[in-house]
Amino acid sequence: MNGFLKPEEIDEILNGNSALLVEKAECVGKAIAKPVSSSQVRAIFGTIKKLQMSAQKGEFGEKQIGTLTLLIPKLYYAAKRSGKKEMEKLRDDLSTMIRKVKDKERFICLCNYLEAILAYHKAFGGK
Repeated sequence: MNGFLKPEEIDEILNGNSALLVEKAECVGKAIAKPVSSSQVRAIFGTIKKLQMSAQKGEFGEKQIGTLTLLIPKLYYAAKRSGKKEMEKLRDDLSTMIRKVKDKERFICLCNYLEAILAYHKAFGGK
């Protein structure tokens, strides 16, 4: 898999490196702004946002990790359907990150990263 991020960057982001999260989210948001529609990104973000709301209520365990893991096939479908190289790179990064989420802290970092990508996507002219 060849995403936007190096393996060590994925680990750093999931371990709470906020400065790296913002830096990389800006790069990714800019790269996907034109070729990837916001509806494609929001489709993924919607499920993650629901899980984030559950996590904020203290509900984060095997059930939520299972729901999160089921996003991986949806990412593959969305990437194939879009036919865009940038969506495939985003899929690779997010599916790797999802596989590494085993606790609430890493999940929150994933949520923050995806939310930042969405914000930068819009800021750089994503439709």
